[in-house]
Amino acid sequence: MNFEDKLLPIISEIKSPLFLGARVELKLGESDKWEEQKTLINSYGHFVSGFLHNADNTIFGSIVKIDTVDEKNNIILGTVVGRVSVEEVGADSDIVKFAKVMDKPYDEYDINDLHSAISYTNNQVEKLRNINEGNHRFGSATNVDMKDIHGWIDKLAPLFRKGAEKIFLASAAMERLQYVSTALNMELEYQRFAKEFHEKVEESIQENQKEYFLREQLKIINDELYGSENEIEEYDEKIEALVAPEVVRERLDKELRKLANTQPSTPESYVIRNYLDTVLALPWNKVSKENTSLSYARKVLDEDHYGIEKVKERILEFLAVRRLAPDKKGNIICFVGPPGVGKTSIVRSIAKALGREYIRTSLGGMHDEAEIRGHRKTYIGSMIGRIISCIKTVGTMNPVFLLDEIDKLSSDYKGDPASALLEVLDPEQNKAFQDNYLELPFDLSKVLFITTANNKQGISAPLLDRMEIIEMSGYTIEEKTEIAIRHLLLKQLKEHGIKPNRIVLSAAVLEDIICGYTQEAGVRKLEHCIASICRKVAFGFTATKQPVKVLETADVEKYLGLPKYRKDDLRKEARAGVATGLAWTEFGGTTLEIECAIMSGKGELLLTGNLGDVMKESARIALSLVRSLAPKYNIDKERFETTSVHIHAPEGAVPKDGPSAGIALTTAILSAYSGKLIRCDVAVTGEVTLTGRVLPIGGVKEKMLGALQAGITRVILPVQNKKDALELPDTIKNKVEAVFVSDIEEAFRELFV
Repeated sequence: MNFEDKLLPIISEIKSPLFLGARVELKLGESDKWEEQKTLINSYGHFVSGFLHNADNTIFGSIVKIDTVDEKNNIILGTVVGRVSVEEVGADSDIVKFAKVMDKPYDEYDINDLHSAISYTNNQVEKLRNINEGNHRFGSATNVDMKDIHGWIDKLAPLFRKGAEKIFLASAAMERLQYVSTALNMELEYQRFAKEFHEKVEESIQENQKEYFLREQLKIINDELYGSENEIEEYDEKIEALVAPEVVRERLDKELRKLANTQPSTPESYVIRNYLDTVLALPWNKVSKENTSLSYARKVLDEDHYGIEKVKERILEFLAVRRLAPDKKGNIICFVGPPGVGKTSIVRSIAKALGREYIRTSLGGMHDEAEIRGHRKTYIGSMIGRIISCIKTVGTMNPVFLLDEIDKLSSDYKGDPASALLEVLDPEQNKAFQDNYLELPFDLSKVLFITTANNKQGISAPLLDRMEIIEMSGYTIEEKTEIAIRHLLLKQLKEHGIKPNRIVLSAAVLEDIICGYTQEAGVRKLEHCIASICRKVAFGFTATKQPVKVLETADVEKYLGLPKYRKDDLRKEARAGVATGLAWTEFGGTTLEIECAIMSGKGELLLTGNLGDVMKESARIALSLVRSLAPKYNIDKERFETTSVHIHAPEGAVPKDGPSAGIALTTAILSAYSGKLIRCDVAVTGEVTLTGRVLPIGGVKEKMLGALQAGITRVILPVQNKKDALELPDTIKNKVEAVFVSDIEEAFRELFV
């Protein structure tokens, strides 16, 4: 069909060239004139689209024959019937623009002049077919119609990735064949590389490793084509945006240059990437806004913890100083006390009161210095130390950082972590803490470090010198009861899915649980007992649908079994050779029976009950002191030569040590030799010397609590500990009488019947 000098409607949505025989699917935009456009375009049966300009600004386009119109979806389906040059003319309608077809599609040609070019092009197509066996992409284009060379070229052109525009704009057959040959050469190079690429991938993977196959493809693409430029650019942008000290930025730039010159698949590149990711993830300039309100801090501490007024007061003093002098390098706080007294939870409350992030790490059993300082990044599997790792996790430079169980640190051939902690905790050093992995100074001066320990004797002297010790002693029965009512019961009800007030535990029931099933300074076992009751009651709720369970004293044994501890476990009558001492352990205070027996022998001293060296020395001192006092108490000195003394501390599996059993040991030995009876309702603690002087001891509150728990009503203390006794809560002073002595004979008068 001849279109020369005809007017055809224009549809300009298609921007790419359209070749003879191509199928066109065109979706028109939404318009209120769609019906008019459809009618007008349909009336012509053809339209012109796919416009391109050549160097002479001649406009070329393709004529598309309309096959069908999908009115529902506004889609026109058509077939390209030829290429023409056109001239845009004024429209006879304001709905559609028109183009005037100017001349024939392509120039005439002499087939004899094109034989060599056609043959060369055909050979190139055959090569493509051989490279891509089984791929018939170019198969349909190999049948050359000598009468329609332009049609053959139009079939080839859409198959190329580049060069289609030049082929479309050219009018001479030879020129078009030259462009086709160029495009075919490019396609051949591409297909050869693609084949080599797939061969490399196939050599490096197993048949069933699909995921690995995809990764290998990506790796080879990066290696062969693109390298790692995108990755380098991303790292460079992150470094540019990082707000950090200049030494950090310089080091990152240096590592990035190394990465750019390293093959992406080498182990060294992975080390560098991990290092860059780690350093970039650290919060070099991020700090939490601090709350300095003391009233809010007091409110938080009171809500979260009952009692421990002195501890709260000291914390508020600490916060007040920080408010007045934010940059002051204060001491590191160390909470020391038995398990379950709230050391860890009060640190969490401090973080809440300050509005800072909270992070915790346990030091118990740590024996490798690298866990604090990190590993050199040259080692396989190297990583940052635990301190920097926690800072990275919390995402801020000024968290409240709890170092739990600092007294449980150990050391071996791998180093001494306690020494490594000196740099972390010392305010003079931690401004430029050096992690072995980072090899960069990191400022820890904004971090509020708080430590906890059960026993300060387990803390190394240099560390202890850098910390301020705040003692957290055990709770009285009344305090434990109040804590259970305010906190523990509500917490366990929530954890077990029981609504508040569905389980009622009276103060009397809680006291029975405390005295009969727990023997601790804290409230951890008490919480376990309450949890056990909640589990059993929850089971009862599901079985009986009982709305509320009120526990009476008689119900305690039903849920918890027989009591583990009874006050009547102690002796009920005065006896000779048996004294009741008091001991302080990491778990609180407790009573300690000292038994002494005299037997025929040669003046030997036998010690059993797993006694430590200091306690053994106390026993020898006690025996020597009794021998020196023998005449005063009518003891024949010859008996010491013909008898042996056996001292035993029951519960032999439990290690016992310390000098505070001196009075009890001396009293038991003297009682065994003299036959004097020792009172059963009196306990004693205190160190003695060879001359009979009584020296002060530690852990007064814990020991008094242990005596109260055991049913002791009177405790003998060294006179130097009077100040400690005066600070005891009234609940202890009202139930346990404290008697103060300065020498051993004063103690004898209080202990003997």
